[in-house]
Amino acid sequence: MDVADDLASLLADTPGDIDRLWAIGDLASRCEVTLRALRFYEAKGLLEPLRVGQTRRYRAEDVRRLQIVVAAKRIGFGLAEIHAMLDLRRRAPLDARLADLGERLALRRRETLAARAETERTLERIAVEIAALERASPAGAGPRGA
Repeated sequence: MDVADDLASLLADTPGDIDRLWAIGDLASRCEVTLRALRFYEAKGLLEPLRVGQTRRYRAEDVRRLQIVVAAKRIGFGLAEIHAMLDLRRRAPLDARLADLGERLALRRRETLAARAETERTLERIAVEIAALERASPAGAGPRGA
């Protein structure tokens, strides 16, 4: 990945190496994804490589789009949200892109905090159940790995 692999930088920057065409394996290595993932993202409309016969060739913009996909997936965005971000990147000015990202990140943070709170409640319920099981079980018959 590039030095600037945060979403704000990726959405703001224009890609370098605009004349270079990347082979599928080179792009997969650069962005640390599988060939299968690249093909999947293409099938979902997130990448639009050039076709030279049966060979895919990726432009600098495809590299940038894939970097955005990888960074967004890493923090939990779904493909529909990523598609919307990429679409906005094509048609909106920078301030609108960054404002949209800010709203999406705030929502993602709230959702993640809520999920963490639910996980903590579940862990507390499990601990209560384990304690009850240990009280009810003959010595040494409690759960393992608790």
